[in-house]
Amino acid sequence: MKKFILLLFLIPSLSWGNEKYLDPEYIFRPGELVNWPEDNGILSNSYDINMETIQKGYAHQWVTDTTRDGGYAIRLEIHNDDTGGKDKARKGLWGRTEFAWLEGYLGEIWYRYSMYIPKESIVLKDQFAMLMQIKTHSRVEKYQGNKECPIIPIFVRLQDGHFQISQDRGDTCESTELPNWGFVYTKNGMKDQWLDVVIHANLTNKDDGFVRFFVNGELLLAQDGKNMFKIDAQNPPILKHTLYEGKRKKGQDRFAPMVAYYDAFYGAKTCENLKVDLLGYTCDQFARTVPQVQRTQYLDSYWNTEEWKIQEAVNYSDNKEEFNRLKEEFNRLKEEFNKKEGLLEELNLAIQ
Repeated sequence: MKKFILLLFLIPSLSWGNEKYLDPEYIFRPGELVNWPEDNGILSNSYDINMETIQKGYAHQWVTDTTRDGGYAIRLEIHNDDTGGKDKARKGLWGRTEFAWLEGYLGEIWYRYSMYIPKESIVLKDQFAMLMQIKTHSRVEKYQGNKECPIIPIFVRLQDGHFQISQDRGDTCESTELPNWGFVYTKNGMKDQWLDVVIHANLTNKDDGFVRFFVNGELLLAQDGKNMFKIDAQNPPILKHTLYEGKRKKGQDRFAPMVAYYDAFYGAKTCENLKVDLLGYTCDQFARTVPQVQRTQYLDSYWNTEEWKIQEAVNYSDNKEEFNRLKEEFNRLKEEFNKKEGLLEELNLAIQ
């Protein structure tokens, strides 16, 4: 309790009513509305917890130790076999911890947010982990005739060792008109660094639609043309942040939980109002006149490491003895890696 009281003085924007969110044991309940005290432009002052979110203290937390712009950030975590709500009835292992901003928008819109994924967070082969969606309400999905797959104008996920920026085209015949995007790779990898995401889009079913997706000031994807099918002005697309795992097989376990941090949320109708300068950027870096880029491919070195290969071998081994041998080898390599990191840090301190 003393720690929380101290944080109230250190973070002036944190009210007594929000103090409970800093308690690591607090459980954010499905459907709960949460007030966000930091300025986030036109995103709204509140977000809600997805109805399928797992009900564990670690699933959704406010933290102050790992942030992008000071104050505090939101930490999401999901463990093996975590599942909740309607996800329990789905084929295979599905689970998520997810929240969404209440205000949605059609037409031209600017969004920014920052994301940090620790290196221990692993997405297994043939599995995916959704990280962000710009998505319509389920009422619109029914209007579109989609019982299984909604149309999602933009989503970001980790899959097969890639950082994928794409869209869900839904299951209606008409939705196949929407383009299918592809995988991209960030230049310096994705793990253990803040990724500043800026999205400039015109969300529409007209041909003048477009999406520009930037990470750390670099254009990763530029797509022109319609990015929606049906339009419901009463239920425009909203911005969601998530750790949403799908298609994992029983017994296909990771050695560590999947974790992601989110911070620096902001929405605006123009880049000038997006306040990108607070993160060290200028609007000149996000001009829409850039050449069209379908996908910029860089190799993420993490998926070439021995640690990754052993993790994969363990999960696809039917031999229990081989499983245990590989797991011991994995732990040995991890211990060696940690020792090298410690020596490097000592060397850096000595040089300074």
